[in-house]
Amino acid sequence: MALVGKPHMMRLAGLEWTADVLRSSTVAACKVATEWPTGFAFKTVSDIWPERVAICEFPESFFEDVSDAFNEAGESDIAIAFNAYHPKKSREVVHMNRRAFELHGKHPGETGSGNNSAYYRSRTTYEEITPESVLDGLWIYQYGVAGREGFDGCYFRQTMLSEAALTSTIFVCRPMNYKWLGELPTSYIEREDLKAEVFMNATYQGERDKIELINKLLNDKVLDKSRYGHIHLEEVEIEVPARIFRLRVRGQGGVRSGARRSSKEVQGFQGGGKIAAHGNASRTCW
Repeated sequence: MALVGKPHMMRLAGLEWTADVLRSSTVAACKVATEWPTGFAFKTVSDIWPERVAICEFPESFFEDVSDAFNEAGESDIAIAFNAYHPKKSREVVHMNRRAFELHGKHPGETGSGNNSAYYRSRTTYEEITPESVLDGLWIYQYGVAGREGFDGCYFRQTMLSEAALTSTIFVCRPMNYKWLGELPTSYIEREDLKAEVFMNATYQGERDKIELINKLLNDKVLDKSRYGHIHLEEVEIEVPARIFRLRVRGQGGVRSGARRSSKEVQGFQGGGKIAAHGNASRTCW
């Protein structure tokens, strides 16, 4: 996959990358000519390297199929939500199916969360799931950013705990461990892996800390239990190095390993009678 990409998903930029190099080289040459000798030569030359290194090859029918499947799931009482991020607007867009909107008591186009939306998550908008939103949610930086508005939400908030906090138990299986596994980086690509894992763990930790804070305030009897509930996080940590930066262009063994382990954890949780039900709705989310 790292050499040839993956059919119907992505391929490495070849002719496109060469064209981008020629285009950026022309711009860099103009900068050198106009800024010499006060310009920073290394920065100018580094601008030649294109930001696009891969080409998205998902067919349009794929985004339509995913959108249809997610929305049909909402008609059968399965709530689904995913996010995208719009950097120029500094706005996260959470896309939900009908059941997810019902559980959250929200409507498409609504900003923030709850009655006091102006004071909580005011930079988040909630929208319906469409083929275009699926494209935004899967658009990684390596596909290129020029002309785009929305990008894969994992760069902003990899794990969406806030939307799952309607339940008393949340299963969390992420494609990475909460700590760096293996030796510290000795190469550029490994350093990029470390950077990616640090910021993704940081965003997860921020939401995790909010849940822990509410749990603590409940235990300390600071909060009213009739309005707030204790949430248990069942975290399943994969034990293989994730190397997030290279995840899209290498094998998915770590992800599959984590998925298999999560399935076993959920089955064990069910077998032990630890999943509670409230009315017709399961109080467990994963």
